[in-house]
Amino acid sequence: MSPETGFTPDKTNLLIKNHKIANISGELHNDSENTTNIDCTGKWIIPGFVQAHVHMAQVLFRGLGEGLTLLDWLQKKVLPLEAAHDTETLYASARLGVAELLLGGNTCMLDMGSVHHMASIFKAATSLGIGMTGGKILMDTGNGVPKVLIEDGKHSLAECEKLLDKYHMSQGGRIRYAMAPRFLLSCTDALMRTSMQMAIDNDVVWHTHVAEQIAEIDFVKQQTGRESIELIESWGGGRAKLALAHMIHLSDKERDILNNLEHPGILHCPRANTRLGSGVCHLPEFIQHDFAMGIGSDGSACNNKLDMFEEMRAAAALQDLRVGPGVLTSKDLLYMATLGGARAIGMDQEIGSIEKGKRADLLVLDPQMVPFVSLASPVDTIVHTGDARMIKSVLVNGEVVVSDGVLLTGDTAEITSEAQIAIEKLVDTAF
Repeated sequence: MSPETGFTPDKTNLLIKNHKIANISGELHNDSENTTNIDCTGKWIIPGFVQAHVHMAQVLFRGLGEGLTLLDWLQKKVLPLEAAHDTETLYASARLGVAELLLGGNTCMLDMGSVHHMASIFKAATSLGIGMTGGKILMDTGNGVPKVLIEDGKHSLAECEKLLDKYHMSQGGRIRYAMAPRFLLSCTDALMRTSMQMAIDNDVVWHTHVAEQIAEIDFVKQQTGRESIELIESWGGGRAKLALAHMIHLSDKERDILNNLEHPGILHCPRANTRLGSGVCHLPEFIQHDFAMGIGSDGSACNNKLDMFEEMRAAAALQDLRVGPGVLTSKDLLYMATLGGARAIGMDQEIGSIEKGKRADLLVLDPQMVPFVSLASPVDTIVHTGDARMIKSVLVNGEVVVSDGVLLTGDTAEITSEAQIAIEKLVDTAF
């Protein structure tokens, strides 16, 4: 697109200039011959979805981890497959995942990367045009973990420094680094503490899995004598930008500690939590305390889709059963999928809402298609009826990356063909 884009919905016009929303007005007129107009008459415009917790390394594993609980799923399926990745297979996996995210209206993601070949994921995100925060997975211990995935902590952190220097704030800030220790059972106390300090020193997100399943909680207590949030606070978590995935099984003591942390971003993964039988996150209680809450699809090996529409509905359905119908409103859910997710990953000043000065990450939705015609409010319709067929256009940084269901930044036939070859290679290597 040109540097200046006139954007014309039904009742309000948006001017996008230099990748950001420059003006919002009902009386906005073209003021430049270089302006490109996108006619959005009869359409709805919302912020792009923020995928708050995903695994690009697992996209090729879709459907290969069925019928297992978390620790068996990791040890028997996911970790052997992750260990089998090389530069090419990881690139194929990430390209397939980014394509799926963009086609589904996700304009930004927080990725829990890979122990090795992390540059492949950054390369895929850079080339296809999605916003990404992510980092190399840190693992220096763990039972049942393939040896190739366990690294010396000093070596891992040195690699993080190189990746951070190269990729953080690249592509005009669209690509960012995060420290990504996998979870408490795969990292020593020293690695957790040092990675936390590195995140604080560099003002980047510290991203990990927390309190996902009862067996994990029991192991943490047995090995450390403390609870997960206690440990995170002891490592310096009170001063860090925390992005904590799952957060299902927390004690009252841990909830109290959360209130004293500076940035406890909570990343809810409803469909993954049900597929692995992990449990139900206490979302309404977190919302009452005004915690930063985002929604993520987690890995394709346990979901098996990266679909924010389905995640919003799953989040609602779980709380309908747990607490009662309507405890989460459509507004709550759409907020978590957009501005809440941006807030949870520390980017709410830049994305997640349609405001002057923010990055132009936007979805144009068509409500006049057969499955979506309704007298319900737009928010109710988007959350409880919408799917990717509703998406007319996807803009990231003011650039159109999807139009009428077509990915403009990559050849989907090539992406899927290379992904099929890569997964066959991975399975042959891993098992």
